[in-house]
Amino acid sequence: MKSDLLKYKHYFIAIAALLVGLYITDPLWISYNELTQTKVLNSVRANKLSTLLTQQTQLQQQLEHAKKLSENITPYMFNKTTESDFKLKAQQAVEQVLKQANCNLERVEWQGKVQLTPSLEQWLLTIRFNGAPLCLVTATKAIELLKPTVRFKEYTYNGRSFTGNPTENINADVDLIMWNNTHTSPEQKEQEQP
Repeated sequence: MKSDLLKYKHYFIAIAALLVGLYITDPLWISYNELTQTKVLNSVRANKLSTLLTQQTQLQQQLEHAKKLSENITPYMFNKTTESDFKLKAQQAVEQVLKQANCNLERVEWQGKVQLTPSLEQWLLTIRFNGAPLCLVTATKAIELLKPTVRFKEYTYNGRSFTGNPTENINADVDLIMWNNTHTSPEQKEQEQP
């Protein structure tokens, strides 16, 4: 029996070496590589942080400049903290324009919003109205001049047959984009109150 074991001792040594390699050396090598990668990533992060800390004053100046610029654009956005207040104010503005242009409003439909930043929303409003050609021209121009800003995304004007008669009826389907700043400062709230 001892001679049989000696006969296969090279096989046992090879199997032992494979087991050591498989269960000890290979996991240690993988762990070493992971630790090396972690060390490299941590050094990159440390370099970025040190760069940011050295540029802290410059970044603070840029932040102050951006805050001043954002104050300049607030008159061009609706500044309502609730969705219902925003929708009411925006819809009233559009309806007032159509009424002044002698257009007949048929449908108003809110399509939804896109959250641009934590406090800035972009809304899509679809309206359908009809009236004489002068109504369409007047309403289109008045909507473009609204403040807070309202922009056309898409529009379609159509009629049964247009012969150039100024009293003919033309239909309009319009998609409007508008922006709402849900975070208003106390000064903005005071300005909005009647």
